[in-house]
Amino acid sequence: MILKTQNLAVLASSTSNSEVSINMKLNLFFENTDIDKYISVKYEDGAIYVTTDFPVKTWGTLEIQLPKNIGNFEVETSNSKCILEDLKGIALNCSTSNGKIEIKGCTWQNMDARTNNSKILISNSQSSYASIDTSNGGIELDNSAFDKLKSNTSNGSIYLNRFDSINDGEAEYMLQTSNGKIKITLPKNNSSGYSINARTSLGNINIPELEPNYIINRKNGNMRAEASVINSNFETFAKKILIEAVTSNSSINIAND
Repeated sequence: MILKTQNLAVLASSTSNSEVSINMKLNLFFENTDIDKYISVKYEDGAIYVTTDFPVKTWGTLEIQLPKNIGNFEVETSNSKCILEDLKGIALNCSTSNGKIEIKGCTWQNMDARTNNSKILISNSQSSYASIDTSNGGIELDNSAFDKLKSNTSNGSIYLNRFDSINDGEAEYMLQTSNGKIKITLPKNNSSGYSINARTSLGNINIPELEPNYIINRKNGNMRAEASVINSNFETFAKKILIEAVTSNSSINIAND
C-alpha cells in the first residue's frame, strides 16, 4: 500500500501483533527537522494506529507495509493521493480531499472510498458492498466485481468496464452523475446476465449495434431520454446484474467490449 500525503491517520485492525514498516521520501522546508517525532505508530487492543502531524511545508511519499491479515482498515488524509494495493480484509474506509484514490488488486467485504475535486479508480478488485463518492472528478471501475455498488459524482464521468458480480442472485449497481457522461462496456463471454436502465436529461443515450441476444427498448420524452438493455434470456442466468445509470446534461454510452 502506498499513501502519498502530507498528514494522515491510519487505523488497521489485525489478527496478530505484526510489525508495521514505513518507508519515507519526504522533503521539509526546514532541513534540520527531526522527522521521527512527527510519526506515531502503536499497537493497542488488536488495532494498529499510524498517525502523522508534519509541519505545513512538508511534501513527499509514505509507503506503509501492513500485515497480510487485516480486519478493518481506515485511511484519512487531505490534499493528497491515496494508493492502496494488494490488500485483503473485512472493511475499507478511505477518505481524502483534493486527491486521487486508486484501489488496485484488493478484496474487501465492504469498501467505502470518498474524495472531492479528483478521480477514483478501482481495478482488479472486488467487494460485496462498495460505496464510491466524489465530486468534480470521474470514477473508473475496471475488471472488478461487486454485489452491491453505489457510485456517485458530479461534474465527472463514470466508466464501467469488464465487470461482474461475486455471488449468485441479483447484484445492484447504481451509477449516478451530473454534467458527466456514463460509459458501460458489456463484457464478452461472461456468465452473468445484464439488465440496464439508462436515463438522462439534455443528453443522448447511444447504443451501437449490440450482440443479438440483447433486447433494446427506447423512450424519448420532452427534455429526457430513457432506454433499457436486457439479455433476451436474462432469467436463466444464475448471476444477474441490475444497473441503474442516471445522468444529466450529458450522454450515456452502452457498447460491447
